[in-house]
Amino acid sequence: MMIHLKFAPLLLVAGLFLTLAGTGVSRGQPSASKRVLILFEGSDNPSNYGRGDARQLAMLLGHFNVDYKLEGLEAYASGDIEKYDLSFFIGYSAAYEPPDRFLRDVYSTRYPAFSMLVPDQVRADEFLKEFREFEKNGDLPRLVVLLLPADHTSGTAPGFPTPRAMVADNDLALGRVVEAISHSRYWKASAIFVTEDDAQNGLDHVDGHRTIGLVISPWARRGAVDNTFHTAINVFRTIEQILGLPPTNQFDLAAEPMFSVFTSEPDDSTYKALPNRIPLDEMNPALRGLRGAQERLARSSLEMDFSEPDAAPEVLLNRAIWHSVKGYGTPYPEKRR
Repeated sequence: MMIHLKFAPLLLVAGLFLTLAGTGVSRGQPSASKRVLILFEGSDNPSNYGRGDARQLAMLLGHFNVDYKLEGLEAYASGDIEKYDLSFFIGYSAAYEPPDRFLRDVYSTRYPAFSMLVPDQVRADEFLKEFREFEKNGDLPRLVVLLLPADHTSGTAPGFPTPRAMVADNDLALGRVVEAISHSRYWKASAIFVTEDDAQNGLDHVDGHRTIGLVISPWARRGAVDNTFHTAINVFRTIEQILGLPPTNQFDLAAEPMFSVFTSEPDDSTYKALPNRIPLDEMNPALRGLRGAQERLARSSLEMDFSEPDAAPEVLLNRAIWHSVKGYGTPYPEKRR
């Protein structure tokens, strides 16, 4: 998934993966008198849950003195987003399929969606191809949301790369994206936010809810570890602040932007992607010759659903990944109470 905000910014009520936005963090209020389009799933039906959520957002935006229009996505016409300063889409059902005329205005039509069959190097190649076009034409969108999903892995399913090879693929793809942006004309006014789509799929020695969070920018503190308690809502709120957008609900309204990770003294030195140390074509072994737990986990991995995020059984997948990396003689860490 790569979301292109071809015109004015569009916010979707969804998880963030990698986000590139123009910088300019300040504590000031977003500017008023914006023309806002609030789109919601389906048609303008009073029983539509998305319509109700959209009306609540409209009430919140009323505090910011903006002019808004509520509209069911089925009534959307190509190019509608271009007519507004800011647009929102309120989704409700994961099974809902937005109209093609809307998707063509906000999504890249060439960027691969979630699939473990597509390496992240292919996604990085496509992003870089489109990014070069943006740089050449000087029309980079203010916000890009980029999905690099290979670190979900395919467990130990035969015929697929090993978990560590897929994580290496993911790391290299991210490095290539950051390197390209840092060498571009947009670098001095850019901020890249990187996080996982989940925190709960795998415990560590501190807490099962925490996850990785990276902020990459000339305006970010270099080489610093920020121990401030931040959540995905703080990331979302920071992006809103950078883009001068009003909050979408009471949660990001109350959230503090991540001021502690930024500095007033920019460092615009560039990044160089590190080469992978693990071969990206390192494959899981075939079933033939496997025995015991290695065979059981390989067969289980083959049966897992990797067609969408989090469809695979997390506990079993975590065991497969653990033993693939640590060895099948190393005990899997159990929960402690």
